[in-house]
Amino acid sequence: MRRICVRHLTATALATAFLSPCVRAAGESGGGGDGSVFQLGLRAVYLDPQSSPLGPYSSISGKVYPEIEGEWFFGRNWSIELAIGAPTNFSTNAFDGAAIRLMPITWTAKYRFAPDSRLRPYLGVGLQYTQSSLEGGYASYTTLESSTAGVVAQAGLEFRASPTWYVNLDIRYLNGLEPSTGTAQSGFSGESVKIDPLLYSVGVAYRW
Repeated sequence: MRRICVRHLTATALATAFLSPCVRAAGESGGGGDGSVFQLGLRAVYLDPQSSPLGPYSSISGKVYPEIEGEWFFGRNWSIELAIGAPTNFSTNAFDGAAIRLMPITWTAKYRFAPDSRLRPYLGVGLQYTQSSLEGGYASYTTLESSTAGVVAQAGLEFRASPTWYVNLDIRYLNGLEPSTGTAQSGFSGESVKIDPLLYSVGVAYRW
């Protein structure tokens, strides 16, 4: 299992914390949501698996997929974000050519450190719910649990390009994405398919 996930997330969180005073000093007027109450955005997300699905000799490939997100603002610093990824197949050698189909959904509470600035770092924490299945290969007689849940850690940076348009860079670590296999025919019955990925994303959003 690679440990780069924790290092990446820790480094991002520390950079965000150290950057926030500098950003605040260079900030400009405007509230945390600039008077807004809702945001709708579209992201390109790269899912980077952080562990082998079924042990050291198995692997799953990363892939880019689209994601839609909605965000509700509460005061100057706080917001709630719901992000829904498109169902996407990820190739793996763990199931004789079958692809692991994932649909990650994350729900996080976010805190912005510099609500008056054009450049706004943030941290977030919340929950993830991911639907999973197998497509092709062993999928005809082996199944995965239809859903798993866990926690999410998040860090990112948003840039106000105009009074209503924003550009967003984000990293999330999904913990607990470990669906179990079904049926005994494949020889994998009862084993945990551990993924726990990092989600790197870039996107644009419109704010009301």
